[in-house]
Amino acid sequence: MYAAAIDWARTHLDHDVTEVVPLQGGRTSAMLALHGRSGRSSVLRLITEEPWRTHGQSLAARESDTRVTLASTAIPAPRSIALDAGGLPPATRPI
Repeated sequence: MYAAAIDWARTHLDHDVTEVVPLQGGRTSAMLALHGRSGRSSVLRLITEEPWRTHGQSLAARESDTRVTLASTAIPAPRSIALDAGGLPPATRPI
């Protein structure tokens, strides 16, 4: 169901992806745990629910910017690895 998004995530991770497990609890998004053979894991978040999906591009960009800002502080926060806020097909993404 999310094959294209998982393939996109693979190109941005510093670990392989050998297992994909849906996570429970997301109200605004589908959340997938991407596990690698090395024991490393990442979470792929796909904004799938309205009304958040309609505003997903700006919401995801602000959220990612906040995580980047928090990375240099003592405040614990998830690290953003990559962002495709517009969800565009690879051939149409701006460079």
